[in-house]
Amino acid sequence: MAASMAFSTYIIKDVYFNDYHGRKNFALARFLSAHYDHREQGGIHFIEQKARLLNLVGINTPSKAMFLPAPFTAEQPTKPIIGIHAGASSPERCWPAEKFTRLIQMLLAQHPQVDIVLIGGTNERALNQSIIDGLDDGRENVRNLAGKTNLKQLAACIASFSCLVVGDTGPLHVAVALKTPVVTLFGSASTAGAAPIQDLHLHRMVVPDDKNEGITAIRVEEVYMNVNQSLRANARDRVSEELT
Repeated sequence: MAASMAFSTYIIKDVYFNDYHGRKNFALARFLSAHYDHREQGGIHFIEQKARLLNLVGINTPSKAMFLPAPFTAEQPTKPIIGIHAGASSPERCWPAEKFTRLIQMLLAQHPQVDIVLIGGTNERALNQSIIDGLDDGRENVRNLAGKTNLKQLAACIASFSCLVVGDTGPLHVAVALKTPVVTLFGSASTAGAAPIQDLHLHRMVVPDDKNEGITAIRVEEVYMNVNQSLRANARDRVSEELT
């Protein structure tokens, strides 16, 4: 819509299928992405899908690695920070707030030296606060930054994290582009479309044991274990960099 209002000569958009709400005779079908139908061919990453679309119009994509083109200055924390993004664009992508509370409680009990930073947009501030309010102790180690950062400030914040716990949502991809380790919570066993495709040694994915229950079925203990593994691996990487 924005491209149309800007009088763009050409608009290249991938809408994932070439009909409209199941209408086989949709008049605009030839203007949509007829080369690939997600309902018939699953298991392709969205980045790969966009690269194929660009290739169709003669644009080569030699690298599919993500990066942030906007300059920013990364924060320099004095102690490890675990980031958490609890919100998402739709409820089925959100892990329950009470589980985030339990995760934070377990992490602070094991790692009292770390800070916990909850990020998000303005509309996620109340969600983050409900997570903090549920804590028995350790609130002084937890900050709610939802709605307090613009995009550059958010990137600087995420770049400082030792690990980010996040669902299938925007900050996940920002973290991957910044090479910040992530523990990603997926609501489905199918992660091919959005899982990290670069620096795989940095990232961990958690999917529900019971696919019928979605993301709510992911156990706190499993996320806690993955965060601990990420922190240990990140510490080893830092030592290795210092030695070399």
